[in-house]
Amino acid sequence: MNDTMGGNKRKALSKTSVKVIINMDIAVEALNKTQIKNLHEIIGKLTKWDEKYKEKFGGS
Repeated sequence: MNDTMGGNKRKALSKTSVKVIINMDIAVEALNKTQIKNLHEIIGKLTKWDEKYKEKFGGS
């Protein structure tokens, strides 16, 4: 099973542009440098926005 997964990963990477891979690497690096506290703040803001959106437009 690992052989096919590795093969699929290589196949996907071979079809992915270098620009996309570099951008993904930069994004991952930026996330790694971000303090976890910031993540909690972002999640809190998104949760508050979600609640307000549901109040205004309905939804479950």
